[in-house]
Amino acid sequence: MGLDAGPGLVGGYLSLQRLYPLWKTLGRTVPGVLLVTPRARIVELFDLRDIHFRLYRRVVEIRDAIVLLKRISDPRAAELATALGRAEGLTADDLEVLVSAAQIMSALQRGPRPPRDTRRGETDHQSMDLADFDAEVQWLERLVRCYDHSNLLRRVLRRLTVEETTLAATLPP
Repeated sequence: MGLDAGPGLVGGYLSLQRLYPLWKTLGRTVPGVLLVTPRARIVELFDLRDIHFRLYRRVVEIRDAIVLLKRISDPRAAELATALGRAEGLTADDLEVLVSAAQIMSALQRGPRPPRDTRRGETDHQSMDLADFDAEVQWLERLVRCYDHSNLLRRVLRRLTVEETTLAATLPP
């Protein structure tokens, strides 16, 4: 019949919907990462076919975009997010999510630039183990929540913007 079966159908569907906004944003920002063009949100909401396959593909595409964006992010984003996260007492897992979100946002704000490091096949996400797919999906959902709602992330980005503005003001025309 084409519909997924099994106990993870509802959870997979919800994860697919939770990851949609970040996936779509990253797909627009990092051309060539998505295998198919994102469909309208309403179409996504009512498509119950191939949920597990689509979720798996979405995770891989998000992960690929993150690796590329981290290469062009402002290095100060990771440093500042780490410092502020530690000062706030974040756990190691929450700190990892915050740093990744800061790097992604930094790269998105900077716009297209060539990657600093062109090595391939590496990832800096320590828990990237697709054998534990559920954990990867949960990590990405936490990243989406941080990306959408973290005041600490907003503080990191404001500080980066202030530092860039101050630096630009001190440079000769």
